[in-house]
Amino acid sequence: MPHVNRRQAIQAVSGVLGAAALGRGSQTKVRTGILCIQHSHLNGKLEAMYGNPDYEVVSICEPDSPVRKEHGSDPLFQRLRWISMDEMHHPANFRPSRIGES
Repeated sequence: MPHVNRRQAIQAVSGVLGAAALGRGSQTKVRTGILCIQHSHLNGKLEAMYGNPDYEVVSICEPDSPVRKEHGSDPLFQRLRWISMDEMHHPANFRPSRIGES
């Protein structure tokens, strides 16, 4: 797999999420995933998304194995599905879903 730096990954994911957010109606949640877990502000952002009915946080990805080993057991991550970088970049993982759909 080619190396993807954080900036490239954020740009790719942001484009998909931005398009999803612009097209969403009042009955649609923004499905999102967390990429890289060593941000100092991640816990606050994640708690805010968990508490916002407009968001559905569904997955998490940390490509740096030592970082995942050290920080991956955070209780805030327990409800999320760990996925690979390839899965994180797949557009099917970021389609908005209607409230009440699984």
